[in-house]
Amino acid sequence: MNQEKSIASAIAAFEQKRHEFQIFMDGVSQWFSTHPKLSQTDFPIVHSVKARLKNYEHLKRKIFRQCDEDDEIAGDNVFERITDLAGVRVLHLYQDQFQKIHKEILVKVESQRDWYLPEAHKAYTGIQSHNSFMNGKI
Repeated sequence: MNQEKSIASAIAAFEQKRHEFQIFMDGVSQWFSTHPKLSQTDFPIVHSVKARLKNYEHLKRKIFRQCDEDDEIAGDNVFERITDLAGVRVLHLYQDQFQKIHKEILVKVESQRDWYLPEAHKAYTGIQSHNSFMNGKI
């Protein structure tokens, strides 16, 4: 399959499941925003939650960068190869709050098995996040 056709099939596959990613992403965002251990009204651990779905143009560019003739990304493997189609960013103000948030994430992933992480979640300090943002890496 030529590269343009494989990219088109990958984008079409994402288009068919986009609503499922949106629903899941919204549920994860709501879970963090309303979790009783994380969003206490007197001193919340979660400061804010942001979510986004990868738009088609960014997806197209990412697929173009990552695939080659011997290793194409297409509709049949896009969900295994591109793991950042939806993202939820949880912001907290103090470093010690991370452990509490991480503990609750592990409950959802390991104990309840409600969530699956295809890659390790990332934690950035304000400086790392700021530098990544300023360099176009986020």
